[in-house]
Amino acid sequence: MKREKNRIQGTGRVYRFTLVQLFKNRANQATLFLLFLFALAAVPAVSLLGGGGAKEAVPYTVAIKSLEEWQHPELLSSGARFVLQYGYSILVLMLVTISASYIVRSVVEEKSSRLVEYLMVSVKPLALILGKILAMMTFITAMFVLMLGGVFFSYAVSSRVLDTGAVTRLLEQAGLGSFSLSLPLLLIAAVSLLLGYLLFSILAGICGAACSNMEEVEGAATQIVILSLVGYLVPILCGSTVSKAGAVFLSLCPVVSVFSAPVQYAAGTIGLPVLLLSWGLQLLLIALLALFTAKIYGGLLMYRGKKLRLQDLLKKGGV
Repeated sequence: MKREKNRIQGTGRVYRFTLVQLFKNRANQATLFLLFLFALAAVPAVSLLGGGGAKEAVPYTVAIKSLEEWQHPELLSSGARFVLQYGYSILVLMLVTISASYIVRSVVEEKSSRLVEYLMVSVKPLALILGKILAMMTFITAMFVLMLGGVFFSYAVSSRVLDTGAVTRLLEQAGLGSFSLSLPLLLIAAVSLLLGYLLFSILAGICGAACSNMEEVEGAATQIVILSLVGYLVPILCGSTVSKAGAVFLSLCPVVSVFSAPVQYAAGTIGLPVLLLSWGLQLLLIALLALFTAKIYGGLLMYRGKKLRLQDLLKKGGV
């Protein structure tokens, strides 16, 4: 127990130092400002492009339901599940894509500048890589929170002078008009998002540790993006029409479960035990990958040779 504590001792110092440097960076400050402006303009743009409040007369509507949807009206329709799956998956994909490039580049820059060699005199590799990854995650999360804050502020102001019913009508057309996010669902979405975000961030740390120079950064970040696209596309293509057995598989399969499990729970196709099992598997995988990352991170600090293959990384990680 004491040994494990020593391995993570100093994580907080690395976290605070990295986070301060991220917010001090002028380019990062400009990015935050531009994203906030984009969020402020989102609601007026949707309202104006959505018709500015003009309502069209619709004589009748036709709704096609499956037998299961008719027998269980409390379940979301396949169309609503698709929209919910698409929206949640897009959010996860954006977080993973943006953070992957930040983490890989930061890890490689420190290796190139030899700064990490001085830091590791007083901090273990596990504490160093965890502190850095958590700081990057916090910065990207702050970026998205700023965007959401801008959208809500824009809605509060725009609703006084514009008809903001365009977004509501779009949700109703998608079948989500009656769907509400309760506090338990919001907590489940937050926990699932955090676990998936941490999983892909650690994978990005592994890719960064395997790079020996800045020329390999783009390729390493692309590997994470491709892996996340696999997890994104599988539930998008079959998640809204999959059977209950298929929903359980999507919720437990590594990488795919990050994008699928909370949506399947919200849609009613899996229960809480399956969701908790999905979280447990993700936590186990995160712990194993964190230990593996620390091993190769410490062993590859001085490596400046050719690009390593997967079997080389496994060998250096003691697998």
